[in-house]
Amino acid sequence: MWKLTKVKDLDTRYANPTVCPGVSRQEIERLGGLSKLPLKEKVSCFEERYRVWMFDYAQLFVPTQYGGTAHDERICGNAGFAILAILNPYFNVVGHLCAETLPSKSEQAIKEGVRCVFPPLAERGNLHDELVNKIYMQTRNSIAHNGLTGEEIVLDGSYDNPLVYGLYAKKTTLVINPFKWYEHLREHFDRYIRVLKLTVPEVPARDTELQSRFDARFHTLGRLNEVKS
Repeated sequence: MWKLTKVKDLDTRYANPTVCPGVSRQEIERLGGLSKLPLKEKVSCFEERYRVWMFDYAQLFVPTQYGGTAHDERICGNAGFAILAILNPYFNVVGHLCAETLPSKSEQAIKEGVRCVFPPLAERGNLHDELVNKIYMQTRNSIAHNGLTGEEIVLDGSYDNPLVYGLYAKKTTLVINPFKWYEHLREHFDRYIRVLKLTVPEVPARDTELQSRFDARFHTLGRLNEVKS
């Protein structure tokens, strides 16, 4: 029978936890804290966190033709919900870091992130707003709260795009290819990292602004610790 136990060794056990893969909290504090790090160090920490802790694990369920490492159909055949669940925080992160104005609410950040990751949805209008809202409500929120998508979202790996839409049972429905979804988000992440690593004079004005937003907001993503089990 499991019992709730209070332990007294947390300060010693976790005296120097990992803030991002390969970098300890003590090292970050020695450098002055996340907000004080040079841009190059922030980018390195950000890249390691999300590449190692998110994308490297999602790829275990993705077939090799989409950039993953899964060779067994039994592993990737029904992995759509797991892939979406692992990648679910990405839109919030992107919206928080990239939006022109810092989002004040999670919903705003997520929707801005969706528009950043999927530029065709950035255009404002009834259809685009409806599709962005479906991704927010029936993909992001539904996955977060129920582990499943909503009734107007279908997972199907047969389309060549990460998402398509159409009428199904008289309702506007989004069809997501979870493998292309992974591939598209991974490519977006790689492009974003390349932009953040650009240096003068090769960095365009737009990318300079993205770097400035990242530099100012990265430390506000919250303290992320990982410790060995």
